[in-house]
This record gives sequence, structure tokens and C-alpha cells, in this order.
Amino acid sequence: MAMIKNFVLYNVGWFACVYFAAQGQAWVGVLVVALIVSAHLVAASSRPLEIRTLLVAVVIGLVWETALVTAGLLAYPTAPGAGGLAPAWMIALWANFACTIHHSLGWIRRRPWVAAGLGAIGGPLAFVAGEKLGAVQFESPIVALGVIAAGWALLLPLLTTTTTPRHESVA
Repeated sequence: MAMIKNFVLYNVGWFACVYFAAQGQAWVGVLVVALIVSAHLVAASSRPLEIRTLLVAVVIGLVWETALVTAGLLAYPTAPGAGGLAPAWMIALWANFACTIHHSLGWIRRRPWVAAGLGAIGGPLAFVAGEKLGAVQFESPIVALGVIAAGWALLLPLLTTTTTPRHESVA
């Protein structure tokens, strides 16, 4: 039941961030994710591990999403970031996603090839959904989605392996 709750809350946070960003009210989605992440941390059985995962995800997300914007592959017309950085609502999405790594997505932590495949498919699909809702625009959709697929194929295994507890083996 806890895994289902984790999955549902992730999707609530994702939809809130993307929908409200598309409406020009990104702060609402950021607030929703802040509440979800806070509740997640309060309930965590291993708070240090969850905080580490959260910090790693936020740093990866900030660097990756800013690189996509800087490269001109995509834009966030209704809720852009400040000073050329990725918008706060996109970073909130990474924090939201971090809450799934040891829970509803915990099964991929020891399977980096599965994580790579899931990232290569799920990353672009999330961006296509975000584009359909009006939160993101692609300069060249095929190129942008190809780069996003390749990036997520590398970043999801990186995120899962760097945040796996030492006593777990990663094969």
C-alpha cells in the first residue's frame, strides 16, 4: 500500500507542477511538491538516505535542466527560470521524483540497465506530456527528445546507483 501511495503522490506532484506552470502559476506546483516531500521525509524510515537522495536529485536536475535550456533545446514560456537557470518548478519535479527512488521505483536500484531503459522512455514521455499541457516548448522536438532520452538513460542509473545504500550491491 505504501508503494501505491508513493506512486500516486509522485503523480499528483508531477501534475501540479506541470499544470500550474502551464497556467503561469508555478508556485502552486512547487508548494504541492514541498508538502509531498516534507511528508515523505517525516515518514521516512531512513531520513539521512532520503535527504541524500533528494540533494543528489536536485543537483542533477538543476544542472541537466539548465543545460537543456542553455542549449536552446527547450523553453518554459509561461514559467521560466531566473538568470538562465532551470525554473524552480522543474527542480521541484526532481525533488518529487527523488521520493520514488527507494519506494515505488526501488526495484530498479540494482538494475542499472533497466533504469537506463526506463529513463530513455519515461523522460521523453514526461516532456511530451508537459508540452501537451503547455508547460514546455521544443525548438526541434526530435532533437530535443533524443537528447532527453539519452540524458535520462544516463541520469536515472546515476541517480539510483549513487543513492543506493552501501550494503546493497549494484549489478
